[in-house]
Amino acid sequence: MGFAGPRLDAEKAALKKARAFAAALARIYPPPQTLPVAPPDDTLICRCEDVRAGDIRAAIAEGAHENFAVKTWTRAGMGPCQGRICGAGIAAALAEAGVPADRASYNRAHLPLRPVPLPLMRAAMERQAELETMT
Repeated sequence: MGFAGPRLDAEKAALKKARAFAAALARIYPPPQTLPVAPPDDTLICRCEDVRAGDIRAAIAEGAHENFAVKTWTRAGMGPCQGRICGAGIAAALAEAGVPADRASYNRAHLPLRPVPLPLMRAAMERQAELETMT
């Protein structure tokens, strides 16, 4: 039994509500614009990938002027926690360098958000194909 009719509508409504909540939180709690004290260059910011404050500052100095660029250049935020631990430190370092808050924000989500077993993906794709042929 797949998503159809009222169940699909309920799922869409729940997703819309969750996205609205996430957007409200982002407005209420923007990334920090300044650090109370700038951490020394040898301060570990990303524990998963062993990236230090100096590595992040160097990437910013070389042209990484938004969160995703810092992530790409330094691997900060690519470890198992996916930036949940270091995201604030990266955003604060960007803000310290004068990067506007909309570009100094936290890592954006990428799909899949969690590992998904291939058989489950295949079943979902097959079900989607069935639903598309029904309409």
